[in-house]
Amino acid sequence: MNIWVHSAIAGISLVAMAAVAAASVAVYESSTVTAAAKSDRLPIAETITPPEFTTIEVRTEGLSVLNRIAVPETASN
Repeated sequence: MNIWVHSAIAGISLVAMAAVAAASVAVYESSTVTAAAKSDRLPIAETITPPEFTTIEVRTEGLSVLNRIAVPETASN
């Protein structure tokens, strides 16, 4: 019984490895370049500037609480 379990684990591992290899080959063959892309394949729709934060610290006896609050953007004329 013990050898059956180990054989099943080895067999499943080999099948999974073959499936991953087949998927990788399909990705490589679908592209026109000879090497795999080194970047993200999802297109970037819009770059967003991250908001600025300020940290407010409130101290009491034996306790310090830090709050990060987004700084509101002000319109400049």
